[in-house]
Amino acid sequence: KYCSCGFEGCSCQSWKCGSSAPSKDCSSCSHAIQYHLDKMMSVSISQREKLLDMTVDIDQLYALYQRESEPVQKNVYTVLVKLLKQALSQGVEANVETALASMICSRKGEP
Repeated sequence: KYCSCGFEGCSCQSWKCGSSAPSKDCSSCSHAIQYHLDKMMSVSISQREKLLDMTVDIDQLYALYQRESEPVQKNVYTVLVKLLKQALSQGVEANVETALASMICSRKGEP
């Protein structure tokens, strides 16, 4: 779902399923799903489970974002979702503490 395409030269950032009929090809870039899953298959099972947990976290944060009315909290959810998507597309764990600390410092005008 959030895995970027590994086909050489492709800039697709996440696999998308066609709306009409289920397909094994990405509706965004037309490459087969295995190009989006290559990074996931090359890591250990424990790492793969962590990456799958991040996918669930993204979906939950997005649901929270949609229900939130406070702009600051919505911004926190946005930063977290972007961070997790970026880490997931690279096949690595996200460093949430660093991202949030950076966001807090930028709001205070600190370096």
